[in-house]
Amino acid sequence: MIKAWLWTMALAAVGGAGAQTTPFDTLFPGTQVVARTGDRAAHQGMGSFAYALPGRGRFTVGYLLTLTAQSPARVMAVDLDATGGQPEVAALQPARIGVLQQVVGRTAGRCFGATSTQRAAVQAWVGRTNAGKSDTAQASFGPVTAYFERQQSSGLGYFTSTYRLERSGQPGTGAWQASCTFKF
Repeated sequence: MIKAWLWTMALAAVGGAGAQTTPFDTLFPGTQVVARTGDRAAHQGMGSFAYALPGRGRFTVGYLLTLTAQSPARVMAVDLDATGGQPEVAALQPARIGVLQQVVGRTAGRCFGATSTQRAAVQAWVGRTNAGKSDTAQASFGPVTAYFERQQSSGLGYFTSTYRLERSGQPGTGAWQASCTFKF
C-alpha cells in the first residue's frame, strides 16, 4: 500500500517536470532581430524579426506577446504582423506567405502545444486566409485558436495581415505543457 502511494507521488512529481519551454527569442533561428522590447507592467513583449528571401529580399514579421506575470514570463497569446511588399495588393507574395506559414506553424507548436497535424492545418489556413477576400477569420486547431485580420493603411495603401494565436488555460500547466517564455 505504501509502495503504491509512493509510486503515485513520484509520478505526479515527475509529471510537472515534463513541461517543454522555449525562449521566444530562439524560436526562429537564422533570423535577424530588428527590434525587441518588453513592458513588464503591461505584461507585453514586442519586436520584429527579418527573414532573408530569395533574390536578396527581406521580409519582416512583427510580434506582440501577451505574457503572464510570473518570472520568466510565459506567452499566453501571440500577434504576428506582416506587411505586403506592394501597395494596394492585399495578399502576400508566395515567398512571404511561405515564411509566415512557417512562423505561425512553429509558434503554434512550440508556444501552444499544437501537434504536427494541427500545425500543418494552421499553416494551410494561413495560406487560405491570405489568398481569400475576407479581412477577418477565426478557426480552432485542437487547443489553439487562431484569428486573422487584414487592414489597409490610410497612407500608402499597404496591407498588414495579423495572425493571433492563443489558447485557454495557464501555460506550462495541465494539458498546456509546451510553452514559450520571454525575459525582460
